[in-house]
Amino acid sequence: MMDSILQDWRIRLAGSTILLVTLMFALSVPAVGDELVLTSGRRLEGRLVSRDSNTVRFEIHKFGKTWEREYDVAEVTCVIEGELPAETKTAKQSALAAINAWTGPAYFVIPIHGTFGLEVTDATLKKCIAKARKVKATVIVFEVDSTGGRVSELIDMLKTLEDNKDIRFVAYIKQAASAAAFFSMACPDVVMSDTGMIGACVIYRKDAGGIPKNIEEKFESAARARFRAVVASAGHDPLLVEGMMRTEIVLSLTEAGGKPRIVKGEKGDKIFKAKDTILSLTGQEAIECGLSVGLADSAAQCNTALNIDEWREASQDGIKIVRKHRRKIELASRECIEATEATSKLLGRARQTIREAPGRITNARQAKKTIKLIREYENSLKHAERRLAKVAKLLAKYPLLEGRRMDDGKYIVKRERVIELRYSVRKWRESAEDARKRLKG
Repeated sequence: MMDSILQDWRIRLAGSTILLVTLMFALSVPAVGDELVLTSGRRLEGRLVSRDSNTVRFEIHKFGKTWEREYDVAEVTCVIEGELPAETKTAKQSALAAINAWTGPAYFVIPIHGTFGLEVTDATLKKCIAKARKVKATVIVFEVDSTGGRVSELIDMLKTLEDNKDIRFVAYIKQAASAAAFFSMACPDVVMSDTGMIGACVIYRKDAGGIPKNIEEKFESAARARFRAVVASAGHDPLLVEGMMRTEIVLSLTEAGGKPRIVKGEKGDKIFKAKDTILSLTGQEAIECGLSVGLADSAAQCNTALNIDEWREASQDGIKIVRKHRRKIELASRECIEATEATSKLLGRARQTIREAPGRITNARQAKKTIKLIREYENSLKHAERRLAKVAKLLAKYPLLEGRRMDDGKYIVKRERVIELRYSVRKWRESAEDARKRLKG
């Protein structure tokens, strides 16, 4: 009798377990089978919740769990509609249509902010272009806000543009002086911001004291020829290069075939650049001379000036790559300042202790304390040596950091000063070791 009762309970328990497992599985299977396709290539199953002009909210179904996540529209390629219950299908059609009906080219923004050779580098540019290709962008918009920098870095970057001519390059200019101006004019399409400026391309080298000096005429002539060729290949007037680099020439504007034309001298209808000046253009002036195709409030709104009805941002990875590089530069700058400041203070304290402390010892207890203190200074000076070695490497890697003024008014030391500090640290560390050994003896 007891066995039959136990058997009956086992059957009931097994049936309840099967029912519970079946119910749990049914609940874990999403009722809606949408698929979100990201620009990274990743695919997520779940349910589209909502979509607006900036974000896509998607309910992800995975491992029997569900959770919602919001994506930037730039991260989304499309949403593939699955088998939907009839009552929800109509409510979601507009959202799906809005995502899947994106038309026009995909654009990719790359910030060109800061100094060429420091914040702006060819290595970073190559990474950004590679990423743009990966997300299938057909238009790259360079958001230019730079006063220039190293010509050698500019030349490398111009070569990179030349190697990727199948992509449409657009320069959206907030500020483009010197090297940044040449880089911008290497792009076939130039769009200016309302307050934008381009020009002032005098090339110079710094002397031993860091004072800018004009380069020799033969080097400047070679540079002008090279930049004229680059600008002409992008479809712009090479006389712009002459006007931005030479003070002695006069340029004027005329019209030919209904389009603006720049001519040398005063033969045109309007003086465009007077003698003894360097050419710099505002947004409106850049349009008047034919350099710029129009104005825009932001890089994302350049499509109107470019006669593109609609476009979508392929990805924001260019902004992220540049931001990561700039963060490295910022950390390197801070380390250079903090390491040299801390070392200078440490040297001041160590000198005083090593020179004076041994002479004030009157008993064994004081001697023991002094030995311990000197040992601590030895260790601190060893640490300072390692930090200064790191600073020397950073300044070798980023030469343009030397002597740079930070936003807080502090200056990054030059390599000569780092060499002096390293010598002093080594000298006083050895003195501390000698003093400690004498006291022990």
